[in-house]
Amino acid sequence: MLLLANAAGLAADYLIGIPFLGVYTGDLSAAAVQSLVFLPGDAVKVVAASLVASVVHRALPGRLVGSAMREAEP
Repeated sequence: MLLLANAAGLAADYLIGIPFLGVYTGDLSAAAVQSLVFLPGDAVKVVAASLVASVVHRALPGRLVGSAMREAEP
């Protein structure tokens, strides 16, 4: 699930960033091709972030999602 969420975030960055770069440079196809250079590194970072988040979640299960609500309950 974490990998999917991180990949969706990366896709959103590319869906916004590539057209912006295309408008800025005046050539959308060149912007798309030039962005391909960053794709392998970004994919590695997405996998690494997902692995780190998964390890942290297993190590600190009570400190993450919904933990504030659990602490407030009597």
